[in-house]
Amino acid sequence: MRFAIIMKDGAPEKWPTAVLKQGMRRLGLSEIGEEYLRPCDILITWTPWAGSRRERAMLAHQARKGRVLVGENGYFSPDGARRWTLGINGTNGRGQHLPADGDRQRRDALGLPLSPWSGGGDYVLVLGQRGVKTNTPAISHGPEWPDQIVGDIARLAPDVPIRFRPHPGRCEAFPRTQEARERVRVTDPREPLADALAGARLAVGYCTTALVEAAWRGVPCVYTARQAIVAPVADSDLTHALAYVPRRPDRESWADRIASWQWTDDELASGEPMRALIA
Repeated sequence: MRFAIIMKDGAPEKWPTAVLKQGMRRLGLSEIGEEYLRPCDILITWTPWAGSRRERAMLAHQARKGRVLVGENGYFSPDGARRWTLGINGTNGRGQHLPADGDRQRRDALGLPLSPWSGGGDYVLVLGQRGVKTNTPAISHGPEWPDQIVGDIARLAPDVPIRFRPHPGRCEAFPRTQEARERVRVTDPREPLADALAGARLAVGYCTTALVEAAWRGVPCVYTARQAIVAPVADSDLTHALAYVPRRPDRESWADRIASWQWTDDELASGEPMRALIA
């Protein structure tokens, strides 16, 4: 069997390309290089933004009935270790992760127990998305989303303070209208997310994986995308979450799965995370 890896351009040290290659070779596969229209058995790529060469490669490979593994940054690493996630045809609720069942030992190894669900809080925290793409709604929102969501929160809960936390990596969309700017307090993205969540009664995002940490720390969540990895333990209805009682479901099995769907460099280099995905 043959594989190809197509990652994002630039800063190759930021992506786990080398360890993925090492792991695939340990499974007995040979690499064909980045000539993305050449047939192969397994294609590994990064988040396929619309119009990118990664999306073109993925669509061409799927048309040939090939297996596509999509990689992204890990969902939650409270211990600071670098972790990555891989899914069949997508991540963050848009693809299939394996194993289907989680592992409590992997969750315990993260070193941060689930916090009890919060019953209070002083403000609604809106979490900015990394990257803004109007033509890829499954992955990110357009530039209008912060104004829209701040306006919706202000209308539904006029007396509740609103804070907006830009994404610490790169946030390209902020509240822009005068009405939204007057209603919201923009926080410093260099502040630890845990500190920003500490006084929040609700965390609202599009599909940012910052919502994973929010739910882990016991802050009820709302996501507004079609899918999100936080969906099993969050609301998709902002009106319900603000006007009534936000969802506070059991998170045990969800947290086990989150911990089991992300891997370190050494684990990827072993090939074991990819074994089930390419079976």
